[in-house]
Amino acid sequence: MEKPELKVVGKVTPRKDGVARVTGQEVYSVDVSLPRMLHGRVVSSPYAHARIKSIDTSQAEAMGAVVVTFADIPKVRFNERLITVPWALHKDRYVLADKVRRMGEAVAAVAADSEALAEKAARAVVVEYEPLPVVLDPVKALEPASAQLYETVMYGDKEIEI
Repeated sequence: MEKPELKVVGKVTPRKDGVARVTGQEVYSVDVSLPRMLHGRVVSSPYAHARIKSIDTSQAEAMGAVVVTFADIPKVRFNERLITVPWALHKDRYVLADKVRRMGEAVAAVAADSEALAEKAARAVVVEYEPLPVVLDPVKALEPASAQLYETVMYGDKEIEI
């Protein structure tokens, strides 16, 4: 049997964006500026597991920024995973955290007229946390007495207590 000649595999294929990238002329989203465009920043948790006791947005809002927290968002859970079987069991996240379950989790979002103001306002948001136990050993995490991240799970649109 004769091997078919491949047109792409094993061949040098020129990139359409290669010249623009290596010459610094490629346009990225950060390079785009539109009229009335807002800039955003996310306030992230420094804790891997914590209860959010309070969020003070007053300083950021006094700068002219708009801040949203868990209290402001629709309470719709979603699945951030690309592949989940079954998909219905993993609707466990809100856009902003009600309780921190991983370091870097978003607890507030800031919008402002400039990138600099968005950054400054995000740093002005004051979050008071109550750190909770963290389990770093996967075997210990399976023990019944181990700290639990979730009190409920979603099965389809039904919430089930653990």
